[in-house]
Amino acid sequence: MPDSQARLDEALVAALRDEPRATVLALARRTGFPRAVIAARLRQLQESGDLHVVAARHPAYDDRPVIAAIAITADSPIDPLLERLRAVEEAVLVSAVIGAFDITMEVRLRTHDELARLTARIRAIPGVASLSTLLYARVLKSYVHHLPVQRIELDERDGRLIRALGRDGRMSWQELAVEAGLSPSAARTRVHRILDAGAARIVVMERGGRFGRVLGVTAGLNLAEEADAALQGIREAPEVEFVVSTIGRFDAIVHLKARGAEGAHACLERIRAHPRIARAETWTHLVPVKEQFSEIL
Repeated sequence: MPDSQARLDEALVAALRDEPRATVLALARRTGFPRAVIAARLRQLQESGDLHVVAARHPAYDDRPVIAAIAITADSPIDPLLERLRAVEEAVLVSAVIGAFDITMEVRLRTHDELARLTARIRAIPGVASLSTLLYARVLKSYVHHLPVQRIELDERDGRLIRALGRDGRMSWQELAVEAGLSPSAARTRVHRILDAGAARIVVMERGGRFGRVLGVTAGLNLAEEADAALQGIREAPEVEFVVSTIGRFDAIVHLKARGAEGAHACLERIRAHPRIARAETWTHLVPVKEQFSEIL
């Protein structure tokens, strides 16, 4: 990517992180690039899958408190298996990876019994050679999970607004009004109430789409001490997207987004050098076939 293009993207993403619903004119003023350039590049990034601006609902408003990561090893080509797993209702993420296994999933369920039944179902799918399950214990860094939330009552129209923003967090007030059967001013009032309470948050996520700007890497960590103390410094790194303490073969997992292999390697080296990290095992995300952005942590 040319340096000028990279500077444009950096400035645009930074401005969106500060104000995800800013108008194109406001983004142009903030970045110093012409309005037409900002409009064209924003559209290009969103259409390519490189950039998602969406509302993520706070897990306090989800009735599925059990969250787990499932790693799968296949004994045959994985494309048919990915299609089967994408259809799993409980899955919010399904991705082909390079590492010790072939596919990773993140699932959400109401109870541990439901998780046990789900893993049995997945294990029985043709093409699954083995699977390993990690239960999420505490979310130490995320887009929304670790943020404070005020409990408010949400009705069906609020739900429609959250779902609409989950598809496109920059949807206009007029479009949101149509989605919820409200006037634009009423839609605006409800959305501000939802966001101010922390029931949902509009987040900006970079992904490796057609332009391949961002590489997603996950590290499973075994720690020399309790997770909070060991991971305090790691979770402050700007490349780190989320950090979760887990129950299973790893004590924690760290997911990071970096611009290319060199950036990912540099971040992983800093993690490996941490005195409280006993061991790190990594896998790189190749093709996410399912990613429900409104359900992210």
